[in-house]
Amino acid sequence: MNTYKKQHFGLSLVELLVAITIGALLLTAATSLLVNNKRIYQTQNVLGRVQETARFSVARLVNDISMGGYFGCSGDLNTVTNNLNGVTSGSTYDVANPVEGFENAGNWQPSNTATGLTLVAGTDGITIRHMSGATYNIATPYVDDVSDDVFVDAASGIQANDYVVISDCKSTDIFRATSVTEIDDDTDGNADRLQIKHAAGSGNNTTANLGNKYTDDAGRSARMIVRRYYIATGANGPGLFMNGEELVEGVTDMEIVYGINSDSDADADADSYVSADAVGAANWANVVSVKITLTFTALNEDFRDIQSNDWTYTTTVRVRNNTISI
Repeated sequence: MNTYKKQHFGLSLVELLVAITIGALLLTAATSLLVNNKRIYQTQNVLGRVQETARFSVARLVNDISMGGYFGCSGDLNTVTNNLNGVTSGSTYDVANPVEGFENAGNWQPSNTATGLTLVAGTDGITIRHMSGATYNIATPYVDDVSDDVFVDAASGIQANDYVVISDCKSTDIFRATSVTEIDDDTDGNADRLQIKHAAGSGNNTTANLGNKYTDDAGRSARMIVRRYYIATGANGPGLFMNGEELVEGVTDMEIVYGINSDSDADADADSYVSADAVGAANWANVVSVKITLTFTALNEDFRDIQSNDWTYTTTVRVRNNTISI
C-alpha cells in the first residue's frame, strides 16, 4: 500500500523579494498620500486664515475711508466749528484735513507733520476723520443759546472726556465733553437723557460757547472718530495697526494712492491716482477715492517653506463725503 506524503513548500527568494517590493511601494504610496493630505490641509488652513485676515482688514479700511469727512448732512466742512483747544494743522483732531496720508513712512500730508510712529520701511499710511455713523437725537431742552448745555439721548453712551460732534443740516460743532450727567425722566432707574457740559480749558475747548445753536429735533449727536492705519512690527512680525493697536498680524505692506478729481466735474470721478506726497496741498479737497493694496504673508513658518509667495489684495474706495461738496 502506497502512502501519499503531502509536501510543504515555503516562499522562494524571488517571491519574497517581489512581496517586499510591493509592500514597500504600497507603504511609499500611503506615506506620500498622507504627507500630501497633510500639506493640503495646512495649505487650506493657512489660506483660510489669510483670506479671513484680508476680509477683516479691507472691511475696516473701506468702512472708515468711505466715511472720511462726514460731519453731518450738510456735507460742507466750511460749516464745521472745531471748538477743541490746541488743535493745529495735522494734529489728531484737525478736521480741516479729514483724509491724510504718508508715502513710504514719510510725513503726514498735507500737513507735512511727522508721524511719531515706528513704521515698517517702505510702507504707506492713512488717517481718517469723521463723526461716528451711530448718531443719536439731540434731546430737549435744545441748544437755544450757544452757551447752553447739550442734552442727548442716553443711548449714545457719551462719557466725560469724549470728543463729541453735534450736527444738523446747517452746521456742525465739535467739542470735548467736560462732564456728563445722567437724567432719569421716568424714574425707572435707567437714564433717558445725558446732560453734557462743554467748558473751556486746556485740553478741552477753546471757549465754553458752541459755534452754533441747535433749536429743534433735526440735531444729531455722535462721537468723533479719528483712525490712523499703518504697518508696524508686532509680536510676530509686521501687522496692520490702528491708533497704536495691532489689528491683524501678517500684513507686510500697505500701498496707497489717492484718486483726484482734478477738473471738479459733476461725476466726481477720479481723473488720476497719485501717492500722498504727490497730491499737493491744494488737491486734498479733491481726493474722491482711495486705492489700497495690502500684502499678506503666512504666519506659519513651516508653510512658508512650502509656499513662499505672499498674497496681495487691492480695493478702491470712494470718499463719499468729499464728493458731496464738489
